[in-house]
Amino acid sequence: MHRYGAIVVSWASTIPGRENKLPALLHKVFSYCETLRKQGRIVELRSFITKAGPHRDTLQMLGKLDDLSAILVEQAFEGLILESRAVVQDISIALWEGSAPGGACDSMPAWHDVGDNLT
Repeated sequence: MHRYGAIVVSWASTIPGRENKLPALLHKVFSYCETLRKQGRIVELRSFITKAGPHRDTLQMLGKLDDLSAILVEQAFEGLILESRAVVQDISIALWEGSAPGGACDSMPAWHDVGDNLT
């Protein structure tokens, strides 16, 4: 049985004066992740933008934990992280373990379906 997780990369903000470099960098990251997805090394890439709370934009690469662990130390990934450090501030990289795609969350009934039966 495979263990699943995510590489989670987040950052506080773009370095002032380097905002014009961010779109090209994100294009490289999305292209890299699409290549990994086509190779079957990740399941998907998700991106999140902070709407409340501390500002931390986030990218999550979801997949099998073994594949993600290997990606973390590959030259292509490390190169993108180094390039990112010249564009964004306070970058953080973590490897998380969690449910498989179509896992526990997808098998749970929607909250409103459960709530209708509570009396």
